[in-house]
Amino acid sequence: MKLLTLGLFIVILNNSFGQDNSTGVFMTMKPSKNSNDFAKTISTRDNSKQNMVVVPLKPIISGDELTKVSEIINDPSHNSTYFYLSFSNEGIEKLRDITTKVEGVQLVLVVNNTVIGYIKTMSELVNKSIQINGPTNSPDVLWAHKSLKQLMDAR
Repeated sequence: MKLLTLGLFIVILNNSFGQDNSTGVFMTMKPSKNSNDFAKTISTRDNSKQNMVVVPLKPIISGDELTKVSEIINDPSHNSTYFYLSFSNEGIEKLRDITTKVEGVQLVLVVNNTVIGYIKTMSELVNKSIQINGPTNSPDVLWAHKSLKQLMDAR
């Protein structure tokens, strides 16, 4: 009996840790009193109430469909720091379908349960990539880059 219990415990742990739904592209939802079973509330790194959004528990595009993080680029002439995040072919197709077929959709890029930014249109995609940017040496951009790089390096 102990062997069976241990086996079930290992299966449950593998399933809960193996299915990381905290990074990816999510579609925002309107807050609801009864949404706790299928949605979660997340915010930006500053945990500002005004930057909180409600998203489904599972992303539309999972972290597995994020394929590459470029090096960080500092652009002093525009006072910005940025990097590019690339998607798999399947991820790009999902993005294209959603942004062209669902009117008024608001998509957020989430890393480790933290909103990094919004994806509004397909025109923001260049060569299967989106640009993550902010002011020069933005702590949020640097954190997002480090977190995404760690995610991809761990594969």
